Amino acid sequence: MRSLATAAAVLGIAALPAAAEATTYFNGSPTRGGYVIGSGYHIDTLQIFCAGKGYENRLLRFDTALRIGVSRKGRFSYSGTVYRYGPQGEPRGVHKGRLSGHLRRSRSVSIRWSLPGCGSGTSVAAVER
Repeated sequence: MRSLATAAAVLGIAALPAAAEATTYFNGSPTRGGYVIGSGYHIDTLQIFCAGKGYENRLLRFDTALRIGVSRKGRFSYSGTVYRYGPQGEPRGVHKGRLSGHLRRSRSVSIRWSLPGCGSGTSVAAVER
């Protein structure tokens, strides 16, 4: 009886949908890069790399504060708190930013952004394999 319950639990775990698995997208450009981890209809991690003005802001990274919902067609938008980091990864404060884009689950993600210190831009990140 116990082995039957164990086998049923193992088969139940194996039957989980593939959408629950996380997909990672990455573009390593320090001036228009992006890093995204998404699973199902959510983006759990979204980071933008951009170039600001002046030596102290030459390379910046912004992280979104919240999980972002993705529509069935793969579109998303975020307007709210972003955390800003400097060239060495040091915290540079909490700011407001806007991001939107399109997630192509099997290939890439395109992100349009408007961020303090970097202005506006677009990043395209491919799936990491």
